[in-house]
Amino acid sequence: MYHLAKEHFKKFDQILYKAACLHNIKNITRSRDVFRDLVSAVTGQQLSGKAADTIFGRLETLVGRTGMAPRSILKLRIEAMRKCGLSNAKAKTIRTIAKAVIDKKLNLINIHKHDDKTVVELLTSVKGIGPWTVEMILMFSLGRTDIFSKGLEDVLVDVVKSGKIIYSGTSAGSMIASSDLKLSSYDEEEKDLVQKTNDFSGLGLVNFLIIPHTNNKDFAESNVSMVRRLSDNLQPLIFLDDNRALWVENGKLEIVKV
Repeated sequence: MYHLAKEHFKKFDQILYKAACLHNIKNITRSRDVFRDLVSAVTGQQLSGKAADTIFGRLETLVGRTGMAPRSILKLRIEAMRKCGLSNAKAKTIRTIAKAVIDKKLNLINIHKHDDKTVVELLTSVKGIGPWTVEMILMFSLGRTDIFSKGLEDVLVDVVKSGKIIYSGTSAGSMIASSDLKLSSYDEEEKDLVQKTNDFSGLGLVNFLIIPHTNNKDFAESNVSMVRRLSDNLQPLIFLDDNRALWVENGKLEIVKV
């Protein structure tokens, strides 16, 4: 697979060809354990590789000799899984996947026989599995070479515009929720992602720029810097306190208390 890519670069892009020749990348082969891959992918959502590997290693230690299997997962308590470093949402998602496999609602053994679209439909039917996770499975577990994973913001925009979820945000367009405002809370792992997201335009869903955390002294210095950077922009600025969020639905927007 990769030798074909190198041959393509050799014909059309000598810079990429020279860079590709510096690396010996093994071809991706189909995984023998998609369930384990799914657990790993869910564990790694919105985390650095090192943090994800650490948490997944703890979970493997917890299940013990039985290995990362659906029945082994369902024997674990949520509290024990959380002690490994999993958020409550991720622990529940992993258990939901395990139960779906045991109940024969999700057949991972034969999932490689389906086309990409069907794989997406099957996996995203499980709460907690989103487009990014499915893309990782398609690429690295099923060996699909023609999958291109979009960036986080592109994925969120696609999902929001499809009407599947409603967009709201305090941290520069970070909070994603359904019509139930209670679901707009997020755990510590997502807060870490929020603080690294430099999206001041609300994923392009609003026609102004968002300055978040304006009442939070911990963000005072970064917000001053942010305003200076954006001061030459012709778009208006909207300032949001920590306990306020943007609520966008059916083309209407309001600032709500969270």
